[in-house]
Amino acid sequence: MAEIGKSRKEWAKAAEASDADSFSEHYVAGFQGLGDKEAMAARKSLGLSTISPRDATPEDGAESGLGEDHEEGGDGEEV
Repeated sequence: MAEIGKSRKEWAKAAEASDADSFSEHYVAGFQGLGDKEAMAARKSLGLSTISPRDATPEDGAESGLGEDHEEGGDGEEV
């Protein structure tokens, strides 16, 4: 759980960041401090999915029914 405490500090710095680069630096550092075990425990405690995005995505990488613009219909043109 010490890793979660370190990550929490990084995310607090990200929340206080005055620019996108600083936010990104601390946001990423927070996640890099977590191992898979800690990340899964944190996600589970928050009621979030614990399925890896790799495991949740169909083999072709595209989500069924979604186009490149991630909207239903898939042709990318406005209706």
